[in-house]
Amino acid sequence: MPKYAYRCDCCQSEWTSWASVSLPIPTDCPECVQGTPSRIPPESLSTTKDTTQALKTGQLVEQAIIEAKEDLEKQAKELRKEDNDYF
Repeated sequence: MPKYAYRCDCCQSEWTSWASVSLPIPTDCPECVQGTPSRIPPESLSTTKDTTQALKTGQLVEQAIIEAKEDLEKQAKELRKEDNDYF
């Protein structure tokens, strides 16, 4: 499942979420509940080239792994708070 970034058109809050490619864009903002989220295109699809922050492929992969591990740790903490029998 890919990780998508969203931005609310009302409160301008941003968040990321793992979602299936076939799932539609969320209809409610988790912060203000009034706004409509829109998907933020990934930086890798940018039409401008910024040579000052150019990263090698290995660095991009390493950063993606770090972010995925942080997300997994966050999800595990949330599940532990719910006091499920899974942990």
